[in-house]
Amino acid sequence: MRGRGGEGAARTSFVAAVGEVAAALRVGASPPTAWARVGVRCDAVPVLEDVTRLGAEPCHAAAVVAATRLAADLGAPPSALLERVALAVARDAEAAAQRRTALAAPRATTTLLTWLPLGGLALGVALGADPLARLLDGGGGTASALAGLVLAIVGRRWSAAVLRSAERAGEEW
Repeated sequence: MRGRGGEGAARTSFVAAVGEVAAALRVGASPPTAWARVGVRCDAVPVLEDVTRLGAEPCHAAAVVAATRLAADLGAPPSALLERVALAVARDAEAAAQRRTALAAPRATTTLLTWLPLGGLALGVALGADPLARLLDGGGGTASALAGLVLAIVGRRWSAAVLRSAERAGEEW
């Protein structure tokens, strides 16, 4: 998965580049001239690799190429199709940001619940109790510590699986 910070900026520059091409086409520029403004080689259809270098996800770059090819095959003005693709990419970026925001609280909760038992041990030591002696006594305390450790690991894995499932479900839309 890509880093979160650069992903939004790359999509924004891609959307801006496609918008710039659409605007140039709308005012009468030829496709090769319009695409050359953003550094993309083009005859009638832009080169997929060049479109991808604009910061596009592969599926978004393919959508731009497909829209341009469709417009060329039908003799339709490509500017309207490219504007629609740019709008769809912008909406996709917004939805991805909303998914990350929605999943931030569950991620933080998972992290907190993972570290909470160690915090409890530290607090017990700070208050003058000796929780480690009880946990390492070989009896009920040790059994409790092992059970707690197993449940913490299972809970952490389960939470991670639920979060991955939620991310995948959101990306499918």
